[in-house]
Amino acid sequence: MVALVVFMSLTPSPPGIIARFGDKAAHFISYLGLMSWFGLAYTKGRSHMLLACSFILMGVLLESIQHITRFRTFEVLDILANASGVMGGWILSGAYPECRSRWKA
Repeated sequence: MVALVVFMSLTPSPPGIIARFGDKAAHFISYLGLMSWFGLAYTKGRSHMLLACSFILMGVLLESIQHITRFRTFEVLDILANASGVMGGWILSGAYPECRSRWKA
């Protein structure tokens, strides 16, 4: 799943997506899927925070690498869509309530 996101982020001409906000929606859905799947696969708590930070960093790094290529562009809105997807996946995977209860203690 991670390899697919990396490939789609760095390929010169990714397949077109038919949607009103296709590009940003694709970023959001990709990172939502990543975080949801890995969030459900690993024990809740610290590992979820590490996963979330890692996926957000991955999105920033991939956007930075796109800036270096001649066929893709760097977009801050893509990074925001990625991070929003990660946070949505974090909530969907159930990490939020447990982390919130730990912060209160």
